[in-house]
Amino acid sequence: MKIDREQDVEVIRPLAEQWLGECQARQFGFEPKLADILADLKGSLENDGTMLVARGLDNELIGFIVWCAMPNYLNGGRTIAVEKYWYAVPNESMTGPRLFHAAFDLAGRQGCTHFIVSASNMMPDNFQSISRFCMKAGMTPFETQFVRALE
Repeated sequence: MKIDREQDVEVIRPLAEQWLGECQARQFGFEPKLADILADLKGSLENDGTMLVARGLDNELIGFIVWCAMPNYLNGGRTIAVEKYWYAVPNESMTGPRLFHAAFDLAGRQGCTHFIVSASNMMPDNFQSISRFCMKAGMTPFETQFVRALE
């Protein structure tokens, strides 16, 4: 597996489409569209965002993670990394852990003091699995997210 920094969001279009097909955002009243997600990612990368992509032995894209660096008032305004999107294809079990450890390393070198990840990934039936994954990666539960559509 090879992990590299990437700036072109179009590179991850196939994986973003796959994630969109698996996420359960509609049950929360969200209507995600691929063009909007890619535009959001592009904006993030233009404003202190970083994206890593993982490729398998055949150079096929198998995962990505995007985070933004921002000051945080809880630690005196020092910079933290906040995960925005991440996805690893289900049949590549080591992609997620390797992406996260590469992200932790790079974010630390960028001067970030913490890395915050959302455990939902818009997949509530996968919450427990993602939570275990995050804890195995050395993360500590910090907050819980809840959502309610306001219609």
